[in-house]
Amino acid sequence: MCPRVSPRWKPTRSPKRCWYTGQAAIAIAVILLAVAIVALLSKSGHRKLMVVSAVAAVMLFLLFSTLIVVCASPDMRCHATDFWCRGAAVVSLAASVIELLSGKEGQIPT
Repeated sequence: MCPRVSPRWKPTRSPKRCWYTGQAAIAIAVILLAVAIVALLSKSGHRKLMVVSAVAAVMLFLLFSTLIVVCASPDMRCHATDFWCRGAAVVSLAASVIELLSGKEGQIPT
């Protein structure tokens, strides 16, 4: 938390839930990015990667809805981040499920 993110922040206060949610979201986003890069470059094991991607997307969605959630104050900026992260999780989950159902094995032709 910093003054630019939250005008209520004071150096003596501890971080709020939205800070911890953001840190967990960054970790899940790194996992999703790594899975996307490996899926793009792999010739086999594509289904396993899409399952990992789908699980990570569900974790990202649940992170903002039930696991840690964001601040209760509706005027905080973390609610906008909450909206966009949930949307990204839904898009990632949809892409993973479509990829799983399409039956493709890899992106690079052999």
